[in-house]
Amino acid sequence: MKICKNPTRYSGFFDRIRNTSGLRCSAACSSLAAQRDDRNRMKDASCAQAS
Repeated sequence: MKICKNPTRYSGFFDRIRNTSGLRCSAACSSLAAQRDDRNRMKDASCAQAS
């Protein structure tokens, strides 16, 4: 039993990945977290260019 690393969802899940390295509760949750991280990186990069 693990806890999802997505900051908006702290739900528990059973890690069924062979090497037990799962960080997110589902593929959809992982995708949403990746999109959020990409948007934050793009926003930070555009702010750095403007300065």
